[in-house]
Amino acid sequence: MPTKKIPYEIKVEGTRYTRDLWPESFDTETLIAAGGAVKALGDGKIGGYLVRFTSEDDPDLQGEYFTKDTDFGYADHAPVYYQHGMDVKIGKRRIGRAEHKIDDFGVWAEAQLDLRDQYENFIYAMAEKGKMGWSSGTANHLVERQPTTKATWIKSWPLGLDDTLTPFPAEPRNEAIPLKSWQPEELSVTLAERIEILNTEMKSLNADLSGLVDGIDRPLTSTKRKELKELLELCLGLDAVRSNIEKVLASEPHGKLVASKMISYQMAEAQKRLKAKQLIKE
Repeated sequence: MPTKKIPYEIKVEGTRYTRDLWPESFDTETLIAAGGAVKALGDGKIGGYLVRFTSEDDPDLQGEYFTKDTDFGYADHAPVYYQHGMDVKIGKRRIGRAEHKIDDFGVWAEAQLDLRDQYENFIYAMAEKGKMGWSSGTANHLVERQPTTKATWIKSWPLGLDDTLTPFPAEPRNEAIPLKSWQPEELSVTLAERIEILNTEMKSLNADLSGLVDGIDRPLTSTKRKELKELLELCLGLDAVRSNIEKVLASEPHGKLVASKMISYQMAEAQKRLKAKQLIKE
């Protein structure tokens, strides 16, 4: 059974053409390469290097590298995804659109995120904290490589299929790898960051509601009334959050848990001392 195709738009000398290039299910057909960290530019806009240029003297972990002469195709834009469409909650939903520009350092991608719900707003909030990076995906059969004296130059890497936002790892892997062998990075978010994001959302929500109260000049529509009732139900959950925070602040450490943690710590220290003695003997 042939692979189903989806339309893909390209631009040649200012004219746009639509062709059937990419498989609808591209996970096993796709190669991905990590780019640089993403910066939040305000109002849901982000920017960063989707592809970074290096040389054969500074290739990636697989001995490959991109340069300004790499053929990135005619796509001057691409849809933006999260975790290459592999996130459980967001899935393959497009969360924005990126524009591409090539300079001396790489392919710069600047995007406007849609910010349609709490998940997309959360992604942008993490970009504001410097915890997001770019990753590009392309079709395996269109990639070309050319051996050089010291490494392998990626001659062709057509863009336009998949500009992905993914949690930026502390030690990013730059090499091009098959998507099927890639594991999404887990986003590490502290409790303080979650509270800060929630506080920002609450302030924005209060401002919107204040404006709504001051501007009511007609009966609420059934849609608006439904939205407000759903919001009211969500707010009831905040009482439980507040109650749990108060309990945490008022609680004392449990004696059994403290003793158990102390025993674990002492065992770990004993193992370290034992290993040190063994190294001395050797």
